[in-house]
Amino acid sequence: MLELSILDSARVEIQQLWLGTSLFLVIIMLLSKMRFFNTALVEKNYTTKNKLILIAIFSVIGILGTYWGIRTQYGIINTRAVGVVVGGLLGGPVVGSAIGTIVGVHRIFAPITLSSFESGMITIIQGILAGFLSNWFKQQKKMWPYAFALGFLFEALHMVLLLLFAKPYAHAVSLVKAIAPSMLLTNPVATALFVGVIEDNYRRQERYKAEAAQTSFRTMNLVINVLQEGYNPKTIRSIVDIVLESTAGVSWAAILAPGKIVALSCADGLEQDKIRQYINKKNYYYGSTIEKNILGSYNTAIFPVYKDSDNRQLLVISKDINEDFSNFEMELFRGLCSLLQIQLEINTLKEQAVLLSEAEVKVLQAQINPHFLFNALNTISYYCRSNPEKAKDLIIYLAEYYRHSLNNESVFINFKQEIRHIQAYVNIEMARFGDRLKINYNIPEFLDFNLPCLILQPLVENAIKHGVLPRESGGTVEIGAAPHGQNVRLYVYDNGVGIPKEKLSRLLLEDEPAATDGDEAEQRKSVGLQNVHKRLLAYYGEKSGLQITSSENAWTMVFFEIPLTRS
Repeated sequence: MLELSILDSARVEIQQLWLGTSLFLVIIMLLSKMRFFNTALVEKNYTTKNKLILIAIFSVIGILGTYWGIRTQYGIINTRAVGVVVGGLLGGPVVGSAIGTIVGVHRIFAPITLSSFESGMITIIQGILAGFLSNWFKQQKKMWPYAFALGFLFEALHMVLLLLFAKPYAHAVSLVKAIAPSMLLTNPVATALFVGVIEDNYRRQERYKAEAAQTSFRTMNLVINVLQEGYNPKTIRSIVDIVLESTAGVSWAAILAPGKIVALSCADGLEQDKIRQYINKKNYYYGSTIEKNILGSYNTAIFPVYKDSDNRQLLVISKDINEDFSNFEMELFRGLCSLLQIQLEINTLKEQAVLLSEAEVKVLQAQINPHFLFNALNTISYYCRSNPEKAKDLIIYLAEYYRHSLNNESVFINFKQEIRHIQAYVNIEMARFGDRLKINYNIPEFLDFNLPCLILQPLVENAIKHGVLPRESGGTVEIGAAPHGQNVRLYVYDNGVGIPKEKLSRLLLEDEPAATDGDEAEQRKSVGLQNVHKRLLAYYGEKSGLQITSSENAWTMVFFEIPLTRS
């Protein structure tokens, strides 16, 4: 048999190198488009379905590597090992063994050459070894150099085993001389190229996801900061601006309600008037849930912001007709709309809480305590005989008290007006109880702010009735106010009987058991405090609720903070 000349060998090697490399480049480009292959290098445990897919794909690649090869006198210069080695490194022991077995058995029976059996068995060994090296391989930060090294080692092993087991020995030597140079270069390069492209694509996907996550967090953070001022025309305009600035390629963004444009933001170069005319010509409300549509000259994504039939709104984002929305952008817009829906529901609950609180104020204003009125009139009657001037003052105080309680239509009043109301009340109580009750005011003259009507007076009443008066010697109630940063702290202190610890922890809870006849006064006390507490929460939020501290048989202090504002 004639041996190949040096030039023929070189020609065969170059031909094999470029043929194998170009074919694998095509395969790599096709597979890199599949999401499954983008994560193949980091998967630890595959599902049965994914294992079967890997086995099928790389078995076909391995078999084709045999047929793409160039026949020599004793064997084939081939790229079969590329599919087997890469499949094993990506898929693990089970996948590698299966691919090696399928491709190896095929090689044993077709095509028939002098080394068919030996080559087939070597292919099986390569698949098993690559599979067992998979976990180690995937732990490497940069995998393609290791893929090249392993590809070279497996091909070197291939040549050594051919020399050891192929018969006759002289033919084995001739075969190795013919195929070794090309296969020792081509297959490692193709293996490294295959792994490198998948690795690079995966890294790019990771960078894209990181950038997408950063964009999401930045966008949502901006929207959340804006929504702290509520969901109103001003914040809606800001939200539309954020959508336009945070999404690449957006021509215009708008929030629409039936028959009107709530907010609109356009990219530079677009005139708002023309976009408004364009929007008015389109019927965006032809479906309850719309996402992607080509409308006129724009590629438009449309999402429901609010689905209530009485208050429907849509978020509309438009790009040029030649640009499409990515899956990430669609998910971002859906998440944004969910956030806006939650904010709208919170706004609704807040409005209901405020309305309920206002209704409770009206109930308080309408309630005339018959016991207080009866006792006040008795006290006035007493002073009519003993001190007519004092009786006259008490009548004025009583009139002031009920005028404020019954005729005040404002939800918020000036602090000084609330203090005058409290003074009218405590002056009557002081006339009634004499030296047993003392009142101190610790209020700076410069303080001027608004607060909810009847928010402080119930605390003073509680301090007198349930703190000071139960003590035989009576006591002192102090009413105070002091600036505290951007807020003002208001407090009512008494040196009365205090509150037992077990009752203190339950005072502001709404699920208190119903009062028995014996503790009816305590129940009224709790209800009054709960009412003030709930109203503060409704108007100012969680940080402005009542705080109560007490020491039994010593003192009690009730305080709260509200913004120092006249609004």
